[in-house]
Amino acid sequence: PEELRKTRYLFLKNPDRLTEEQEQRLRSLTRFDLGSIKAYILKLGLQIVYCAENRQEAEILLKSWYRRAVRSKVERIVKLAKTVKEHWQGILSYFDSRLTNGFLEGINSLVQAAKAKARGYRNPDNLIAMAYLIAGKLEWASSNFLNPLETAKSRRKSRILKNSSKLTGTFKYSTVFRRRKQPSESL
Repeated sequence: PEELRKTRYLFLKNPDRLTEEQEQRLRSLTRFDLGSIKAYILKLGLQIVYCAENRQEAEILLKSWYRRAVRSKVERIVKLAKTVKEHWQGILSYFDSRLTNGFLEGINSLVQAAKAKARGYRNPDNLIAMAYLIAGKLEWASSNFLNPLETAKSRRKSRILKNSSKLTGTFKYSTVFRRRKQPSESL
């Protein structure tokens, strides 16, 4: 409907993040019996579950949310409710330990980004090595390690200086690294 034009971001924001104008617009939409309004309210209800103090309170809130979600007749919300039902014990176990897999998901995201950036690796060992480099948060002793050109230049300078010390005194460092003349300059 016409009322829903330019409201997508209203439904993505939490109420505490809405501006005064956005809040009024959202209130005006609640008078319509729309699936997007139902979905928004159920989204907020599911967030409330994670504010529970303990497992028993969370289970009561989750059961209430599940019943409302299944009855909502919004296809995607019903599908979400079935997924929540499949992971019921895992969701409630969060309230016992307060541990999540967010850290692992973050590392996985970094590895997947490296994989996409490289457009594939020759073998699995290279991918594993890259995963260790990215996710291992290693500290490097040399800042030139990540810039192979600088490392190659410094090795070349060292080799030339080492060889130049073997030569007679007429050969100096400045003559090795002087600027080369362009063909047009020689005229």
